[in-house]
Amino acid sequence: MGWLDSKNATCLPLIIALLSIFTSKTTSPEKLSIIGGWIAVFGDTLQALADTQEFIEEREKERCKIQKEIDELQKRLDKLK
Repeated sequence: MGWLDSKNATCLPLIIALLSIFTSKTTSPEKLSIIGGWIAVFGDTLQALADTQEFIEEREKERCKIQKEIDELQKRLDKLK
């Protein structure tokens, strides 16, 4: 995937937030609300990535378990031949 892997993807909302905050012509309280909003977005993004990683790890464990069962069944089949 190149430069847009999960590590860089987690930084993307933060970079966008900083750019929007420092380039905006808003007053100080408005900037604080923008910062708060982007922190929430960043947190949601990190949580989604963590959930995705957990899902991938669970599926990998399940795949390994199934592969072991297939290998065991193949060994039994070979013995019967």
